[in-house]
Amino acid sequence: MSTLKGFFQITRPVNTILCAFSVICGGIIGGKPLDHLSELIEGIRHADMPPWTPRLAFAAISASLILASGNVFNDVCDLSCDRINAPDRPIPSGRVTA
Repeated sequence: MSTLKGFFQITRPVNTILCAFSVICGGIIGGKPLDHLSELIEGIRHADMPPWTPRLAFAAISASLILASGNVFNDVCDLSCDRINAPDRPIPSGRVTA
């Protein structure tokens, strides 16, 4: 169970959620922000999402997965530094093997 928790923690889930939220905000604000925002609100209200909504969702998911994989790669590469500076991370603490 601690290994599964370690796999989850190594991706830094709070950062990945913030990344997805940032992509969504950027997608709504980009271009004509009030038009996109009002279109999204009307789509939610009438259960008829705008055609750009799936593309924005896929962009947010892909950015989050890229960030998560980068976090894992960083933890593997910085293992010697993390043993000193961040011993509570999953790899230095032994919950996950490199």
